Amino acid sequence: MSKKIVHLVPILKSGGAPINVLRFIKGSLKINDYYNFMISKSGCKNLEKDASEYCDAYFDVDLSKVSLNSLLKTYRIVRDLEPDILHTNGKCGLFYGMLLYPLFRKKIKFIHTYRGFYLPEGKFKFLHTFLEKLYSSVVSCSICVSNSEKEKVINSLGYDLNVKVIPNGISVSKKTLPSRISDVIGRYEINIVSLSRICEQKDIISMLESFKLFYKAGASLHIIGGIPSQQSDYNKKVKELIASDSIFEHVYFWGDLPNASSLLYGFDIYLSTARFEGLPTAIIEAGLSELPVVATPCVGNIDLINQSTGYLVPSFNSRDISNSLEQCFLEYGTKTQLEKISNNLVQSKTFSVENNIDKISAVYGF
Repeated sequence: MSKKIVHLVPILKSGGAPINVLRFIKGSLKINDYYNFMISKSGCKNLEKDASEYCDAYFDVDLSKVSLNSLLKTYRIVRDLEPDILHTNGKCGLFYGMLLYPLFRKKIKFIHTYRGFYLPEGKFKFLHTFLEKLYSSVVSCSICVSNSEKEKVINSLGYDLNVKVIPNGISVSKKTLPSRISDVIGRYEINIVSLSRICEQKDIISMLESFKLFYKAGASLHIIGGIPSQQSDYNKKVKELIASDSIFEHVYFWGDLPNASSLLYGFDIYLSTARFEGLPTAIIEAGLSELPVVATPCVGNIDLINQSTGYLVPSFNSRDISNSLEQCFLEYGTKTQLEKISNNLVQSKTFSVENNIDKISAVYGF
């Protein structure tokens, strides 16, 4: 008997969560007993096209924030589809799952995947903690995408029942660099790249400050990623920093690019200054593209990068990030660095789409 799965994803934008959900859906097309449906806000035409192509039906509903209108739309869709599984993703997905659970708990199996678990500081931290813990206690399974994320979930919520680790399924292809990018890259000897949205989570300000400390003639920094609407104040700070020093003339913001991972091979060093992650897809993509990786010691990054696979920064301090970039630069092309790249390539190849599908299917009980 065919099984129906509804995937709740807050917003279709360039980033790990929607891309990995779509990889699962595309990869599971060969499983005839699956019907995949997605409810998500359209934030990227290319991803919306993929969702429409790979899903049995795609519903454009804004789940990036909690609203009564979106809740009613989602309720009607779920009611009419009568799925076997409701798979929520991320923090907003969790909130909608929590609201839908009392209405469908007897008919539907609820699954949740954390996508960079964190608890915001401030007056709403208690509410977030309560809801996260409550939802974890009622879903059939909570999925973390890395061991360090699972450890953080357990330590933060004091709850470890039915928490499993299932890494993302990742693959990379190579595409010709757009001429506007290749022309710029050709001007420099060392091109550092980061697939990072302009947001506090990715700590773009520390990235810029560390590049300024590291800077030498012939070096450039390329940031590929969009600006989330709720990060307008942070983007203003980034622009002010960019305007403060001529060194930042060698920093290039390319915005959201379709299939950005397919362009990584054209750069020289991958840099992550993230404050938290689930499992950083971009670092795995950089590993598959055979780039040396410099990364801050956040949840997710530490599952992938160590002294044998790259350059793990000892702290989130800009000076330490700069020093790690310097070490990577000095070792560029040496046997020591080539061994790191080789080790990371071997590790990155273990995150296959097929393995991800098998493990999630087992959780679904199919």
